[in-house]
Amino acid sequence: MKNEPLVSVLIPTYNVSEFIDEAIESILNQTYKNLEVIIVDDGSGDETYQKLQILEKADSRIKLFKNPTNLRIAETLNFALSKASGQYIARMDGDDISLPERIEKQVSYLIEHPEIDLLGLQVIAVDEAGVEIKRLKFSTDPAISRTLIEYFSAVPHFWIAKKSVYDTVGNYRIATAEDYDFLLRMATLGLKFCNHPEFLYKQRIRGGNTTTASGLVQRKYMSYIRELYRERLKSGQPNDSYSDAELLKRKNTGNVERSLFNFSNKFMFKFGVYIQQNKMKAALYFILAMVFSPIHQGRYFLNKNKYNQILRAQAGAN
Repeated sequence: MKNEPLVSVLIPTYNVSEFIDEAIESILNQTYKNLEVIIVDDGSGDETYQKLQILEKADSRIKLFKNPTNLRIAETLNFALSKASGQYIARMDGDDISLPERIEKQVSYLIEHPEIDLLGLQVIAVDEAGVEIKRLKFSTDPAISRTLIEYFSAVPHFWIAKKSVYDTVGNYRIATAEDYDFLLRMATLGLKFCNHPEFLYKQRIRGGNTTTASGLVQRKYMSYIRELYRERLKSGQPNDSYSDAELLKRKNTGNVERSLFNFSNKFMFKFGVYIQQNKMKAALYFILAMVFSPIHQGRYFLNKNKYNQILRAQAGAN
């Protein structure tokens, strides 16, 4: 691509020493070369930062920073944004892999489709050893993506967006669900998003990362985010009543509620395992999951089911 615009790649890291070399090398070895790679380590307790220092010395495109304490994902990303000077902003996690043509193809798509403001991609989920687990498909249609976002995130957070989107929407604000909140704020403003049709990214599924830690607090945050979205739609204004105090109130969870949710989550996992193999067993596990946590699991299941129905309808129409 001639006259490549600068892309700022934001990579927050936290205790990913085992995977960080492969992750950073995958972005440095992109076919698209005009990159600045802004890495912010969020107080890792392993050798992540030491390895990043070695990588920084080997490639001048890397800009490395370290938080004084663990500030979590939203504040870490906001700091990275403050250091970004690219025309486009890309996101990546420190334990994942960007396939070689990822940046080039996402940037080319945005240039060819100027009406799109933010672009995700299709994702290959892999285990800790890098072995493929499954393929995660997302809508390539901006209208469908706009409908889906009311139920679940329609774009994986490994996106590329125009810098102007961040200037308009503002910073991230709700850790563990920051991407979903950001997309719904985009939707409120009428900005468009969808996904590149190709599988260009490998997401590592491992114990302890955000993907596998879909806990009670995250469910509560997502409910709060949807409430704020409905508030903005009702008022017709881009601002809402979000406050850190209210977020903290939502976060507070008693031991009994947490224990019941954890039991429920185990049954929901078994429901997912048996849904294709033994429907009667699956139904039993589903009922048990709802008994232990009817509000949080019920809301999650209804939203996920509606999301999947829309995706299946789209696939059937194509």
